[in-house]
Amino acid sequence: MERFSPERSKIFSAAVFVNVYSTFSVEIARVLLSITLVMALILTSIGGLSNTFLLILGISITFFVFEIFYRAKILNEKPQAIKDSQNLANTFSMEAARFALQNKDRKTLSDLLVSFLKDRQIQYALYRADFGGEDLKNLSAKQTEEIAWNDLAQNAKVWSEKEKRTFIDKLDILLATISQSKSFQKFLFDKEIKEPDLLNIIYWVRSSYEKDQQPFFEKPVSSLGPGMAEFWLGGWTLETEKYTADITHEMRKSRFSTHLIGRKEQVQLVEEVLSRDKKRNVILLGSPGIGKTTIIYSLAEIHQWATSTRFRIQKVHGNRYHLTFSWSKRR
Repeated sequence: MERFSPERSKIFSAAVFVNVYSTFSVEIARVLLSITLVMALILTSIGGLSNTFLLILGISITFFVFEIFYRAKILNEKPQAIKDSQNLANTFSMEAARFALQNKDRKTLSDLLVSFLKDRQIQYALYRADFGGEDLKNLSAKQTEEIAWNDLAQNAKVWSEKEKRTFIDKLDILLATISQSKSFQKFLFDKEIKEPDLLNIIYWVRSSYEKDQQPFFEKPVSSLGPGMAEFWLGGWTLETEKYTADITHEMRKSRFSTHLIGRKEQVQLVEEVLSRDKKRNVILLGSPGIGKTTIIYSLAEIHQWATSTRFRIQKVHGNRYHLTFSWSKRR
């Protein structure tokens, strides 16, 4: 069993500095210092290259170089892979390490849950898991178990490995907290939320939350929304944009290719059902790996350049998170 030793961890050492350097008061002081240095450089440069100007220039260069180093190096300190580290603390992400340090004095899971609820990503995850405000208040009052950060880190490692991840983040700590709490376990049982459902929700939160937090100038043009033609072709709605991926579009960009063998009869049957005037619903049932998804991709590939006026599938949308939503439907 790996030990959890934050005091010997490089990333925890960096997290200590980040927690101090990113406090509100220090942030304000940094902004004011930046403005003061710029103004001083402008004022002292009027009289030429005086000693005062050179002194302020040296201070400014030192300050701004450190700011660049802080943002490029310290904030982006990378965790070690779980399989390569003997100290679990080194496998924590920067955000997870900062969270652990901020809550190292918490005594019970109730206190830790209160801290979780102040984090936007955690709020997003709990909301997606259908944890209402009243539910969380009731759970907070029942969390009397004491926190053992070593056990919590070991448990977070287990969850990270279940997700086939190489390091531990805040959501892994949340999963570890949930699994250590009897009240949480009972709550999940009452809600009929099983472990695969929970993992699907967390996977969805990771992918969708990170995309939401990405600066707009780093996002692809397609993320700005559909063009006007999308309203006329393919039945675009807010729900299809939010929950589905445009398989036809991906096919045209040659991101997918299908190799369907021996399913020609099933493809034709699906086409016949979809071409009806009424009752055009199709359900493909079968064991994993027999080609259900490939049949749908083949339809998109066949019809992406089709010119037939009798029947044409203009657009195929695929559900990104079908396991999560099938759970939601069942509930």
